[in-house]
Amino acid sequence: MLNLTPDKKNIGNVLKKKVFLLGFLMIALPLIVVGIYNHPSITDYWELNILREKGYWGAQTWFYQHIMGRFFTMWLLFSYFNVFGLLGFKIIAPILIVSLFATVYACIRTVTPKVISRASILSMTCIIMILYLGYMPSMTQGIFWVSGALMYQATAMVALLFLLFFMLQKRAHAWRKKLPIQILASISLVLTVGSNEILMIFATLFVFMLLPYEYIQKKKIQSFTLILCIVVCVASLFVIMSPGNNERLTLTPPQEQNTLHNLPRTVSQSTMYTFGELFSWVFSPALILLTIVLIPFFLQVKKSGGGSVPILSDPRISSLLAVSLLFSSHAIAIWNSGTSPSRLHNILFFFFLLLWFYSIYNILSILVDHKPKLMEILAKVCKLQGVMLALCILSILITFRSSHAVVALKDLTSGMAYRFDQELLSRYAVLQAAPKNQVVTIEPLTNYPSSIFFADDDITYNENERVNQLYAEYFQLQKIKMKIPNGRSPFPSILKEVTY
Repeated sequence: MLNLTPDKKNIGNVLKKKVFLLGFLMIALPLIVVGIYNHPSITDYWELNILREKGYWGAQTWFYQHIMGRFFTMWLLFSYFNVFGLLGFKIIAPILIVSLFATVYACIRTVTPKVISRASILSMTCIIMILYLGYMPSMTQGIFWVSGALMYQATAMVALLFLLFFMLQKRAHAWRKKLPIQILASISLVLTVGSNEILMIFATLFVFMLLPYEYIQKKKIQSFTLILCIVVCVASLFVIMSPGNNERLTLTPPQEQNTLHNLPRTVSQSTMYTFGELFSWVFSPALILLTIVLIPFFLQVKKSGGGSVPILSDPRISSLLAVSLLFSSHAIAIWNSGTSPSRLHNILFFFFLLLWFYSIYNILSILVDHKPKLMEILAKVCKLQGVMLALCILSILITFRSSHAVVALKDLTSGMAYRFDQELLSRYAVLQAAPKNQVVTIEPLTNYPSSIFFADDDITYNENERVNQLYAEYFQLQKIKMKIPNGRSPFPSILKEVTY
């Protein structure tokens, strides 16, 4: 008989939970502190200019007509700029990290039995956040570039809220309790679709995979599932029919036009990205170690009655959803823009982590039911508190050593982030005091903190470059250009890697 009843007074259990919380703080706090020195990027200035020119609602309408159909993202972005202004660039890190932590915690709490302690749920949440914040493909685009952060990271929380409401309505029996939750689920589904194309794909795949699942399992398709299918189709159509989608394609530089709408290239590149990322993520030492230390938690959940999400309870289906999500997301990006940007990889990594841990739980559940002797041995190993505590500490140290937090700490302790902030504040003062009818020449930056500086996202020596024009428009100047010391580019070669 599998016995993993937690001993709340066991010093090993207490220390493990403290290690996870400490590990999360070690990763999160440097990112929050270095965010104090964050500043707008090129696209942030562009959107701030449009907001000032066209107003709150006018800016959203203009984007739908000329740039993209992501209606919820545009509302969220311009609402954020409207409320916080330039302060929003300094506080984006804590807002995102705290909100994402709370959303993940709520989802885990919803799918696990009530007898599982809050401390255990907190530990599980800490592990997911440690891996995500520590290893997201691009920290700059994921957290400190406000447009990208709100467009992908913040909207991922809306997708999680949809899953949360969907699970809650499954558990409600009385229609008076069920109906309000179903309305919230439908609204969050619409917002998920209106966030970005990746979440639109995720929502569509999830909803339409419910149809065969329910028919096979129950020989009947629920009426609410049919409603969700209609909702996701209507919302997706509104996104796809945006006039701005076609107009946005014209923004691609002429030299890159031959990479667009190339089917063989799209398939080959998407396949390479999908399986390359899966291989690197699955065989990450930190992920493997943290998965091992979570086995007692998963077995405890199983013993307490289990937690399940309809359709995802089969690890084959969750694996298929992960591969489909990765491939289709990369394919759409490569087909329309010729490349798959890092900000896309960030959100895919986030959903990979959720599906990975849920698949591991489902695999262990199957083994518990079909291989009880094997699981008894595994349960005994998991009760070796000294071994498990050592694995916890080792996994946290390995994760921290190669995480983005180390990069942020280097920028903080070296003074790079502070000097970067002071140089930009001095530049703003010069631009605000400059004559409006002249070409203003400014000094180049000498400090480039890699944790918050969005590569090549600065003024150039050519006053006709787009970034120069947007800077000039924001500060209401005629033209701005960079002074080139010794005829050299102001950008270090190491910063030439970001693809827009």
